[in-house]
Amino acid sequence: MRYTIRPLDASTWAAFAELAARNNGGYGGCWCMGYHLEVSGTDAAQNRAGKERRVRGGRAHAALVFDDYGTAQGWCQYGSPEELPGIKHRREYEKDAPPHPDWRITCFFVDKRHRGQGIARAALEGALDQIAHLGGGLVEAISEVTTCREAQGRFLFSATVELFEQNGFTRVRKVGKHAWIVSRVIESAPSIGQPVSSPPVPEQRPDLLDAAKRAERPFPRASAGPAGSAPAMHSGGSVRAPTPPTRQPPPPRPNSLNTPSAERSLNRPLALRHCHRRHRARAKPRRPASGCSAISRRTVCTSAASILRPRMIRASIISGPAPFN
Repeated sequence: MRYTIRPLDASTWAAFAELAARNNGGYGGCWCMGYHLEVSGTDAAQNRAGKERRVRGGRAHAALVFDDYGTAQGWCQYGSPEELPGIKHRREYEKDAPPHPDWRITCFFVDKRHRGQGIARAALEGALDQIAHLGGGLVEAISEVTTCREAQGRFLFSATVELFEQNGFTRVRKVGKHAWIVSRVIESAPSIGQPVSSPPVPEQRPDLLDAAKRAERPFPRASAGPAGSAPAMHSGGSVRAPTPPTRQPPPPRPNSLNTPSAERSLNRPLALRHCHRRHRARAKPRRPASGCSAISRRTVCTSAASILRPRMIRASIISGPAPFN
């Protein structure tokens, strides 16, 4: 399934609220307020109201993941250290604090019926893209290592170190039994609607252009000549390709209807055609059996009649009907 990433703002607040309400306000009614200052550990309605005030005031950031039906199925929260002052493993973190980050990625959430479908990965990629369009900088997160162990879902609200490493993050320092600080520098990208500057045009040197013009040679051009002669060539133009000869269609293959014998047969009178067909269809006289030295008179008469009959019919057609014995 393909997902669409949109930023959390006043236009997407309703989708975010529907996703959180569908899952009991996130992690136990938190409404993703755990890293803000005005969090309430007991009142989910107070957390919802505080989150809505921050979203509509532009003081909360997140990448929302929408499915093909336009329903939000997860998010990734990010923001500046002033916006998200809460830190996991703060005591260990402050012992040897890393460089001050520009952005922090604090928590993920995915609908319980859509987990394991790549929504957290899409949310992280969307958050990094939004950070790039907001100016980029050093991005920091504290996540859990899951290699060679089975981690429970309630500890993976900050995703996994392996997922961050697949998106270009590197480990900085270990701050817990399985927790690591990871960071990455994001390059700045043009804001949405901001025109992208075109690359600079290389400087053109006049001396090189003159040398290139002098090196050019006129290409011969063909002009029409008298019929049967080769085209005359002129310089200073292009060659006009000769027109290919027109291909003639092949002659039709002979068949039983377009042969000369068939035409002659069709031009003959009907009576002659009928007699010739009957004559060709008549069987040859059989030889007498062994020991018989003469051919039967009936066979001889029949053969003579079959030979003379076409001639007599042709004569009757020319001179008129005549008696036939």
